[in-house]
Amino acid sequence: MDHEGRTFLLRSALFLLPLLLLFVYTESFLRNIPSTYGIKKSALERQLKDIEVLALGASHTFFGVDPALFSRKGFNLADQSQSFFYDNALVKKYAKEMPQLRCVLLDASYFSLGYELHDSPEVWRDYFYYNIWGVRHPELTLDSRAYSYLMLYTSQSALGYLLHGAPSWSELDETGWYRVDVGSPVTTVRGKERVAYHSGLIREENYAKNMEYLREMLSMLKGRGVGVGIVSPPTNEAYYQFLDPSVERKNEALFGGLCQAYGCLRFDYSRDGRFTALELFRDNDHLNALGAEKFSTILDKEVLPKICHE
Repeated sequence: MDHEGRTFLLRSALFLLPLLLLFVYTESFLRNIPSTYGIKKSALERQLKDIEVLALGASHTFFGVDPALFSRKGFNLADQSQSFFYDNALVKKYAKEMPQLRCVLLDASYFSLGYELHDSPEVWRDYFYYNIWGVRHPELTLDSRAYSYLMLYTSQSALGYLLHGAPSWSELDETGWYRVDVGSPVTTVRGKERVAYHSGLIREENYAKNMEYLREMLSMLKGRGVGVGIVSPPTNEAYYQFLDPSVERKNEALFGGLCQAYGCLRFDYSRDGRFTALELFRDNDHLNALGAEKFSTILDKEVLPKICHE
C-alpha cells in the first residue's frame, strides 16, 4: 500500500473511532436506563415465592389496580398496551416459580379480544418484551431493534436522554402498580375519539389467536389450582356510551364460553355506578390513583374471595 493509501486509512480510522466510541457509550447508556419492563421484571423476580394474586393486562390494570390494598400478597404484571399473547407468555414463564399463587386477575377491556400488540401502532413494544423479558412474538421480525437499544429508542429519544436524563419511573412501585394522580380532561369528545381509536385496533383474525392464548393460559392455571377472574375495569360514561353493542355482545359470549370451560369467573365493572365521579379518572377510560384505591379495595372484597383457592 502506498503512502496515500495508508494516509487515507489512518484518517478514516481517526474519523470513525470517535463515532464508534460514541455508539458504544450510547448503547451502554440506553441498556442501563430504567424502563417499566425492566423495573417490573426485577420486582417480580424478587417476590416470586410470595405472590398469591397476579394481575395481568394492559394500561387499565397497569394504572387501575394497586395490589398493596389486597389482603393477600399481590403483584401487578400489567403494562401499557400489553396483549393476551404476553399475558400468557409471562404466566407460562413464571408460574412454576410461584408456589403461593392462588388467583389471577385478567384485564378484559372492550378491544382486548380483537387486539394484538404486534399489529398495533405500538409494535415497537414487542422488542422490549424480547430484549428484557426474553419473550418473542412468533411473528416478530428480528431487525436492528432486537439487537440495538439505539435503534429501539431512536436517535432522537437517545439524544434527549443523554442531554436531559432518562425517566426514573418513580411512580412505579414495588407491587408493579403505576401511580397517576392527574391526567387529561374527561369529555364526550375525547371519549368518542378513544372509542374510535380502540375500535381501530380490533382485527377479526385476532379473535381466534387470543382465544387460543387464553385457553392455553386458563388450562395451565386450572391445572395448578389457580382461580381466575376475567375483569373489566371501570370506565367513564363519556367513554362507554360510544361502545359498539355488537362488539360487547361478542366479548361476553366468548368470555362466558371460556369461564364455562375452565371454571373462571367474569366480573364487569366497566359501567359500575360507583365510578361516576370525574375525580376518580385520569382520562375517559383509565382510573387515577384515587380511582385505583377504590377499585382495588372493591376487588379485594368482591372478587378475590370468590376466585382465590386455598
